Amino acid sequence: MPIDLENFKSEKTPDLMKQVLKEFLQSHRDKAYLATELFEVMRGRKPESQVDLFEIRGILYALTKERSIVSRFVETKHGFQAYYSFYENIT
Repeated sequence: MPIDLENFKSEKTPDLMKQVLKEFLQSHRDKAYLATELFEVMRGRKPESQVDLFEIRGILYALTKERSIVSRFVETKHGFQAYYSFYENIT
């Protein structure tokens, strides 16, 4: 379904989304989050499919590569899941 140009123009750019996620994780540095939880922070809704998570995972990957955030696989009752946190010389 097409959207109007105002909605298209108002969408957050990847750079803005990177900054928002980085600031969110920095202000919540005592916690680590799943990609699905960070998607909810960015979009205000739960992801409905893997396609929803594609963009957020790309941004999380870029932030991890630039060492702004850190990612770790943690064993949960659902198996190993990737969590993301603000990078502060975590060893």
